[in-house]
Amino acid sequence: MPNGDEISLDKLSSGKQHEIVLMYDTLFRTTTGAFVLVDEPELSLHITWQQRYLEDVLEIAKLTGLKMLIATHSPDIISTRWDLTVSLGEES
Repeated sequence: MPNGDEISLDKLSSGKQHEIVLMYDTLFRTTTGAFVLVDEPELSLHITWQQRYLEDVLEIAKLTGLKMLIATHSPDIISTRWDLTVSLGEES
């Protein structure tokens, strides 16, 4: 919180709780250099958190040596990193 107060996990939205668990697990419960698949991380995440998600994941991957594949429909998750995407839909 802006004033420095702590918020208990049970007071957070389900989307934020899910993101914290995912980030914790990728940081502390995966084998160094593992390949991690993440399906639609944008579900239940506020747009602001979606916009920061990839930045956070890239930092975790750099720290842990993880390789990640993220499936998403959200352009906000991708943000400015379209260079990292592969489209699975039909090209028009």
